[in-house]
Amino acid sequence: MKNSDHENEYQKAYSNFIKINFSEKILNKIPSIKMPTPTANGVTASVIKYCTFRGWHAERVNVTGRQKYDHKQKKMVWIKTNSRRGSADIHAIIEGKAVMIEVKVGKDRMSDKQKEYAA
Repeated sequence: MKNSDHENEYQKAYSNFIKINFSEKILNKIPSIKMPTPTANGVTASVIKYCTFRGWHAERVNVTGRQKYDHKQKKMVWIKTNSRRGSADIHAIIEGKAVMIEVKVGKDRMSDKQKEYAA
């Protein structure tokens, strides 16, 4: 299936969702939506936006840590995160239930740590 076919299917599903869930009065006020960038970051951002649109809480989880400049060593160093390795990309509260969402695109596969976390 070509990218344009995927985009048409995505737009069709979005339009149907809007028509089913919202009254005629506000249909014109709801913005159109573009298909997410076909990367893990693009899909993750779209899932978070969708959850927020529905009134749910969703946040991206960073398990890689962060970079910081070490003045003593005079170079950038990595600071480990306190997050658990293997944690899902998105943590959400959907209708009062905790939901962890792992995003994979293309040839992405779950790591051993992610499989342990999911078990």
